Amino acid sequence: RINANSNNITSNTIITNGTTDNSGFYSQSGQTNMINNNTITTHGTTDNYGVYLDLSANSNVIDNNTITTSGTFSDNYGIYILSSSINNNITRNIITTNGTSNNYGIYLLTSINNTLVSGNNITAGGTTVDNDGILLASGVANNLFLNNNISAGNWKEIRDNSGANNTLIYNNSFGQINWTLTNLTTNITLQLNNTLFIQNNLVG
Repeated sequence: RINANSNNITSNTIITNGTTDNSGFYSQSGQTNMINNNTITTHGTTDNYGVYLDLSANSNVIDNNTITTSGTFSDNYGIYILSSSINNNITRNIITTNGTSNNYGIYLLTSINNTLVSGNNITAGGTTVDNDGILLASGVANNLFLNNNISAGNWKEIRDNSGANNTLIYNNSFGQINWTLTNLTTNITLQLNNTLFIQNNLVG
């Protein structure tokens, strides 16, 4: 748990085990922290979080981590950002979640704005319902999702309940696909050169 500013959490192996509320990294109101190049694994029954930023945790960088959250039951989140947190960067992470239900690679909840989510590889799994790659809750706005590879099996790669504008972009040297919508919900794997193609004279 870090409730301070301007810390550098780098090149650690973090493993947590317990029943509920297991967090690899937790910060309440911490700002300008760097969480980089860590291997984070959380196990338990329910409520397992790889990285958890809470309550005005602003301008943090979560970069190049390998995050695995799994539980015997529900609510396993790779990266969870809560309560009026802005200007955070989530980049180049490998995120895997698993459990029964409500397992999310990235979950943005309650007034999360101006977040950059770029270049992440997200795999969300579960045995029952609502296991999504990215979940945007009501009021989450003005966030950019750029060139992420997302797979969620039979569930939603992106589940957008925000009711606000957010932007989803895939691009390369040939061009760009840009969606800026109040509902970015998708239920196909999102991956350049697999389900999305931007090539010479071809976009689809």
